[in-house]
Amino acid sequence: MKKFSNVLKNSVLLYFRMVIGLLVSLYISRISLDILGVDTFGLYTIIASFVIVGGVLVNVATVSMQRHLSESIGETLSRTLSTESKNVLNACIIVNTMLGVLSILLIILFGTIYINLYLNQDIININIIWYVFYVSIATFLVSFITSPYLTLLISFEDAKYYALIMILEIISKLIFILSLYLTGSKSILDYTIAIFISILITRLILFLIIKNRYKNIQLTLTYDWSIIKPILSFTGWNLWGGVASVMSLQGVTFLINIFFGLSINAARAISLQIYSAVTQLVNSVQIAIAPQLVKSNNKEESYFSQLFILSGKITIYLAFLISLILYENTENLLDLWLDSYPPITIIFLKFTYIEIILTSLGYPILSVVQANGNIKKYQLVIGSLMILNIPLIYITVSLYETYIYIYIVSIIISSISLLYRLVYAKKIIGSIVNEYLFSVVIKGLFVLFLSLILTNLIYCNTIILNILINGIIFSILFFFIILSNEEKKSILSQINKLLRVSP
Repeated sequence: MKKFSNVLKNSVLLYFRMVIGLLVSLYISRISLDILGVDTFGLYTIIASFVIVGGVLVNVATVSMQRHLSESIGETLSRTLSTESKNVLNACIIVNTMLGVLSILLIILFGTIYINLYLNQDIININIIWYVFYVSIATFLVSFITSPYLTLLISFEDAKYYALIMILEIISKLIFILSLYLTGSKSILDYTIAIFISILITRLILFLIIKNRYKNIQLTLTYDWSIIKPILSFTGWNLWGGVASVMSLQGVTFLINIFFGLSINAARAISLQIYSAVTQLVNSVQIAIAPQLVKSNNKEESYFSQLFILSGKITIYLAFLISLILYENTENLLDLWLDSYPPITIIFLKFTYIEIILTSLGYPILSVVQANGNIKKYQLVIGSLMILNIPLIYITVSLYETYIYIYIVSIIISSISLLYRLVYAKKIIGSIVNEYLFSVVIKGLFVLFLSLILTNLIYCNTIILNILINGIIFSILFFFIILSNEEKKSILSQINKLLRVSP
């Protein structure tokens, strides 16, 4: 019960952090569009895309290191590292360094080729483009070098400090971008430098927290190949899956620029901002649960299965509720969020909500596969399916010359990927996947569709009231259809405790 309590507490902390991050990120996007304008903002997203592709390595490194560190730490959450944990940490840092060098080389290589040969723009001097590109690389490098410290926080289930760093990062970004807005700066280079400084400051704070909170951390270049080898293999396959995922998203950005121009790129950038914000919000649950999944794998089968189903239910509640609210209020929310935006943005966002749902359904499965460690075939197949997005979209857009097919192809690929995830998960963790399919996927989609019907029957023109109606209808249906009797009793018990608390 105590372990479940810790998982739920960490989930709430990380969810709270992501809500703040989501709201601030949306406001930053509004200011960014005001500062740069639609076309320049679209151009920035193209240049920064190379660093976003590289940035997936940060997430890959964090997930890979977290799994092995959590395994070595076990249930002992003492802030003094054991000899085994220190050896694992040093091995992780060596692997992290290797990935860092590789990523910088790849970013420079492909970024140079694209900017020189394929970039379709005539609004910014090419020298400024190169400055923006290299400052963006520096931003990525700072994030990557400090990723082992974030891993320590996750592995020790120190959610409050992890949440603190992430909140500081987004708020500092807001402060620096606001300073540009207030001074009237319209420079894309100033904007890029502001992002870099905000990341640098927050990662220095992270370093100070780690130094003062954890004892006997001595980073050395000594290594044990028997430890490095499994970490390198695990990271390598995760790397393929991560790069494939980001290339699937960002490759479309490049294709849009080639076929349709910067205005459509801006619409794509806005939809990706929503996609990224919501999926990160939903994934915060997996960050909280991942260490316990690793520690209970092959040890506490019943607890492992309970965590899997619990993470699935929390995930779909967040993903489906947010998608429902956004879908029902897209135009009103866009008008509140942005002063101006390309009209096609509304259509892009409608498709984006479907992608969010399909992606979110796969998160709990990915978490249990990562905890199990048997990821080679999983990442090979899923990564290959995602990479297929790019040639299939290229062919489709070449034939039909309309950007709607971009999302149709992506949704088909995402659906096939989800089916494979379910099949693969059943092979490695057994029949509990059947319960996930019925209790989470099928019931969740049924509740979502039923909510859509009911919310349209009692639609209200007042946006705040409409959001409340959406939330209440979905939450009631979720409570009665998806939650088990024990889960219902637990929630009602917590509500009773809150009601008994005197004001």
